[in-house]
Amino acid sequence: MPEITVAVTTHNLERYICTCVEEILGQTFSSFEILIYDDCSTDRTRALLAELQAEFPAQIRVICGEAPLKSPAKARNAILDSGLIKGKYIVFLDGDDRIEENFLEKLYAAAQKEQADIALCAYDRFEEGTGHVLCEEMRGFPAVISFPPERGLAAFINGSLWNKLISVECIGPTRLPLFSAGEDLSFLLALYDKCRRIACVDEALIHYRVRESSVISNIQEETVHQFAWELLRLRATTAQPWLKDTLELVAFIHIGISMPLRVYSNPDADISALLRWVSAYFRQNFSWFRGQRLLQLPALLRYGVKGAGLWAAKICYRAHCFRLFLWLYQTVTQRLHIDIKF
Repeated sequence: MPEITVAVTTHNLERYICTCVEEILGQTFSSFEILIYDDCSTDRTRALLAELQAEFPAQIRVICGEAPLKSPAKARNAILDSGLIKGKYIVFLDGDDRIEENFLEKLYAAAQKEQADIALCAYDRFEEGTGHVLCEEMRGFPAVISFPPERGLAAFINGSLWNKLISVECIGPTRLPLFSAGEDLSFLLALYDKCRRIACVDEALIHYRVRESSVISNIQEETVHQFAWELLRLRATTAQPWLKDTLELVAFIHIGISMPLRVYSNPDADISALLRWVSAYFRQNFSWFRGQRLLQLPALLRYGVKGAGLWAAKICYRAHCFRLFLWLYQTVTQRLHIDIKF
């Protein structure tokens, strides 16, 4: 039985899928299988997958969706519900991701060494077309994060699944919620409720391709609302005080900053309406974080520039000038041609 199931989701990725599969097959770690769910591609993706499966029948299995799911979360849930997963661990990749040849080896070694339920690595985001690296994230974390983590550290773990090796046993019946931004993070936060430790590899082993057509580039206000209500549900259902505090910090980081930044980049969205909604959400559900120790200045400054940015964002919200924060962020990142992730 393989140690790892590499779960890949595809939809109209004929330009990328062969490279993605070749990089998985070229891994220095050998005990893995590839399980691909294709969400009703209308280009040559399915034909290419059929060729790859015929060439590597012992390692590749393809699930061809019969009706369009139109959702990465639904596609990943379909893999989890397929009954075809053989690995002790699972990695969720998008069909256009680029990985280093030791990606699986290093994540698996870290998970084994630390007896961790999750192993993660650093990553970078690169611009399609130019290849320009916009940012590098998840560097400088401790080799192991034991739960409950100190100082709200779990809130600063990136919410994506593609840089993480996860124990299938830890996942159990947990599934991704069915909205289109923040669903990966919601899934991880649910796993933290039963997680013992996370192992961290301080190397960028995966490279995320930034495409203009990506879901996150076209986020709508309703998606922010769905994510916000899910965070409240998770806070209400956990019995762990540290996780309640972490969820409040996550709400401020993502509902207060990350999501508005993406809506601000969508010319069809009403950013003013969203900011009014976010302010009301914080006031009604979090009392504007008064007394929240993880959002106090001394706690935030432990995270350097990012922590200082969170403090500035909090002040801007309370002064009713958060739109200025959004404008400054967009101006700086566009002029310097970088990305700053919160």
